[in-house]
Amino acid sequence: IEGKPFSSIYEIFSFLLYSLIKNDPEFLSLMEKEAEAMEEKILEGIDSNFFPLLTKRKRIVSKFEAFYLDMLSILDEIEETKGPEKRVLEQKLSRLQVYAERISSNISEIRSEGESLQLDRENKTMEFLTVITTIFLPLSLLTGWYGMNWKGMKELDWKWGYLVFIVVSIITVAFEIVYFIKRGYFKRKKKR
Repeated sequence: IEGKPFSSIYEIFSFLLYSLIKNDPEFLSLMEKEAEAMEEKILEGIDSNFFPLLTKRKRIVSKFEAFYLDMLSILDEIEETKGPEKRVLEQKLSRLQVYAERISSNISEIRSEGESLQLDRENKTMEFLTVITTIFLPLSLLTGWYGMNWKGMKELDWKWGYLVFIVVSIITVAFEIVYFIKRGYFKRKKKR
């Protein structure tokens, strides 16, 4: 600032502000490219660092967005000048603020898409576990009944009792598997 003749607070403010924001378009462009790269990674699979990194990027961009809004508010408060220099600075700040807002919105959409895909994968896992549990639940019931060894159960002393138990178990599992195949639970689904 030394050696520069400033005639008003506005000139000092605008000089400092231009110094602060001169590299912001490149930085915001870099943040946008990182967000796009993270969006492409969603299809490959989400690792444990995905959401924390996305949150960190969102916070950074939000701080820039808030900064631009604050500077526009301060600029409105400075009544000393209403000339073209002030309009140029206001327009530059407004463009940067809109750009930061757009990046922030894109990051929010990426987060939603990532959460949606993650929930979809979890739901498929739960569906598979539910089907397996449903198949083996009747077998657990049968083994529970016949594992009690009550004297009043004639099947225990019957010559064919064990064989009938095995056949009933196989028929039960086969019926359930056919049922789930017809409902489409065992079809392989294509990856997105």
